[in-house]
Amino acid sequence: MTMFEKEIKLLVMAALRDNPDTCTQPIRVQVRGRNIMLSGLVANENVILEAIISVESVSEFLNVYSRLMVREAEATPAYRNMTATAAV
Repeated sequence: MTMFEKEIKLLVMAALRDNPDTCTQPIRVQVRGRNIMLSGLVANENVILEAIISVESVSEFLNVYSRLMVREAEATPAYRNMTATAAV
């Protein structure tokens, strides 16, 4: 990784950390030249959009690619009971 790529990665990670929607999400950042790849499982689609916007705010000359995916919502016990009752 070049010094340029290290610096860009630090800036991108700082931007993600400063965004309240992305700061708690497990987002992996890879840098290859001016190409930024985001990957990981996040809470919802809004987080994906916020992550892309955050990276684009670092520099308009970066190419942002997202492999971020929304993780499936876990069914709560109350929801499971409700669906079981509805099936009866």
